Amino acid sequence: MKYSNRLKGSITQALVRSLLIDAGITVVPLGIEEVIRELSDMPQMQYKALNLPYPLKTLPDFFAINADRSESWLLEVKFRGNWNNDVQSELYNTLYEQVKSWSPLHLILFFGNTPSYFPENPSSWIRVAKLRCDNDKILVEIKGDLKDWFETEWTEFSRIQDVFSELSSPEKWEDAVLKLTISVSKELVELS
Repeated sequence: MKYSNRLKGSITQALVRSLLIDAGITVVPLGIEEVIRELSDMPQMQYKALNLPYPLKTLPDFFAINADRSESWLLEVKFRGNWNNDVQSELYNTLYEQVKSWSPLHLILFFGNTPSYFPENPSSWIRVAKLRCDNDKILVEIKGDLKDWFETEWTEFSRIQDVFSELSSPEKWEDAVLKLTISVSKELVELS
């Protein structure tokens, strides 16, 4: 994996983890690089030669649970410079087996360049999609209904504060934690 892509992924995961922990949510790292740290810098050919079981290779990045232990999430975190049809297809191919193994999976998607006309809103830079796998395709749960991944626009994904209501507290808005998190993530697009 290209160093800059690994760095973007690591920073984005750290941003999500910090954001959720600050809101009182317990976040447990699950990704294979966290579980078996020796794999994180292994050359791709050597990694493939290990023939690890697919569920292990597709572990989500995090398991999260709210403070009163009434709600939990499996989280996969991705950073993409833009949102377009090519990115949507690439994400589908990247996520398919993972969603099939770990459904429902919440995709937290950071954008380097917002596709929105309202760049001042935090929801223009970070979205969450609850993904399920059914009939061999990825579906997005939108307000209780399931919609095919390729028929979904990024604007239909949830705002992060709607999935993690703890982020909507007045204190978090006064502290501007979402805006600070997004300001850091926007800089990642400059890494080549």
